[in-house]
Amino acid sequence: MSRFRSWSSASLAAALIVVAGGVLTSSAASTGAAAFVPIAPCRLFDTRPAPDTVGTRTTPLGPGETYTVPTWGPNGNCTLPTGITGVSANVTVIGGTAGSFLTVFPADKPRPVTANLNWVGGQAPTPNAVTAALSPTGTLSFYNLAGTVHVAVDIVGYYEPTAGGPAGPTGPAGPRGFSAWDLIPSGITVKGEIYFDGQTTGNGSSDYVAVPLPGIAPVALRDATVNFAADASTSTIDDDPACTGVVGVPTAPAGKVCIYLGSRNNMTDLEGYGYSELTDRGFLIRFLPAMLQKEDLYLYGTWAYTAP
Repeated sequence: MSRFRSWSSASLAAALIVVAGGVLTSSAASTGAAAFVPIAPCRLFDTRPAPDTVGTRTTPLGPGETYTVPTWGPNGNCTLPTGITGVSANVTVIGGTAGSFLTVFPADKPRPVTANLNWVGGQAPTPNAVTAALSPTGTLSFYNLAGTVHVAVDIVGYYEPTAGGPAGPTGPAGPRGFSAWDLIPSGITVKGEIYFDGQTTGNGSSDYVAVPLPGIAPVALRDATVNFAADASTSTIDDDPACTGVVGVPTAPAGKVCIYLGSRNNMTDLEGYGYSELTDRGFLIRFLPAMLQKEDLYLYGTWAYTAP
């Protein structure tokens, strides 16, 4: 079994923070928002014997040992505020006697399967930048896998809880759709389908197909506004030259309704068929009595209206 803990892709994703000028390794993430406060570097501890000792420990970390230190208040050459949630530090391992790695993590959490520093026996002092969360009481743990090694930690900044910055100004409102109670905005084209199926012989009077608009027409519709001038031809397209669309793509010029026939049954003479009575809410297509004397009367079409 290798004595070095290899980085997995999951470990890297959780433990690397890329910043300008370098890569900071992080053993854990603090919960809640926090603001970073840079400080003049101070040495939190140095386990080497005098005259290098800083703090209370003068012996190296042993194999499989976890060393836990406080950070809040005065410790070593640092005085850090109580309540901070994380620190940014330069961690250096010195005099390692065997190949090993060091893991830095909050003292209240299980040790993560990550490494903040790796070295071989007899390697020169090796530093690395580390950003780590603290326990709820401000303590930080350091784990050494194998051999013995001295550790020196210099704090360069800390994280303090924050509620976040003030809310920014409200952005402009986006466009709003319209309802059946709103005016259709000028220049907007609305479209729909027309379907009629009468299975029995009519009673000799006129009949209608009502087609509602999805909003209110800004100008009341009138007979002349509906551009359906059907004649005796068998064309299935609106005969008005102002209506240039087709059944599949209905269009209309501003202020007009265009109707496009798609299919029909038992209709050979369409003279006068397209008469309509209109308001600002929709329009009607009237079937003349001659049309309603036939059985299985069927009509399908599309329409378009563009608000002026």
